[in-house]
Amino acid sequence: MKIAALETFLVAPRWLFLRVQTDDGVLGWGEPIVEGRAETVQTAVRELGETLIGADPLLRVLSDSQAAEPSAGTRTRVLYTRDVAGQEQFRDQFRAAGAADVRSFERSDALLETLNVVLSESLMGTRLYVAGPESFIGLVMRTALQFNLNKDEIRAEECGTLARRVYCIHCRSAIENVRTNITQCTCGRWLVVRDHYSRRLAAYMGVMVDAEAPGERPPVKEVFL
Repeated sequence: MKIAALETFLVAPRWLFLRVQTDDGVLGWGEPIVEGRAETVQTAVRELGETLIGADPLLRVLSDSQAAEPSAGTRTRVLYTRDVAGQEQFRDQFRAAGAADVRSFERSDALLETLNVVLSESLMGTRLYVAGPESFIGLVMRTALQFNLNKDEIRAEECGTLARRVYCIHCRSAIENVRTNITQCTCGRWLVVRDHYSRRLAAYMGVMVDAEAPGERPPVKEVFL
């Protein structure tokens, strides 16, 4: 993912908003402002934006932190999951951006175990940046909240599949990577995937779809692609 476009919006009497768009369609909004100097800031954003177009947001954050404080890299840890073929390439990019500790994992559960250890050893002032599918972000957020990181200390960027993590309220187990409106749990029940999300469980709720009329189920459709 790379930054594709930056667009500013002046709003009377003195506000300035910034829209950031990436090459894979992700949009982000911000408010770059110095009180009473909206037009000045707008000009600065346009000039600096020329150096950001085509840059990877995370790698840019790492390199800027390294430039502002050379010792920042020694305290930066990068944990990521990638296909085996691309692991060496991304490890080199992260290290070139200033991160001294870069670790790759083949599975997200192994990454989360390591994250738990890293956060247990973290100090006050720790910042967490997480990027990935919604289901993965939810699991990372749940871990972070266990160590009392607040929302101001966490930056999350959703990208990738919209597949959901679903919690069966009947057998209390979780189903990963659900892409359909109805899914079958390991307990054998067919569940309708609801929009109710639990931060504590890091999952959407799944309720038995044919509880009142056994065997009667609506068509299964792929809706979370």
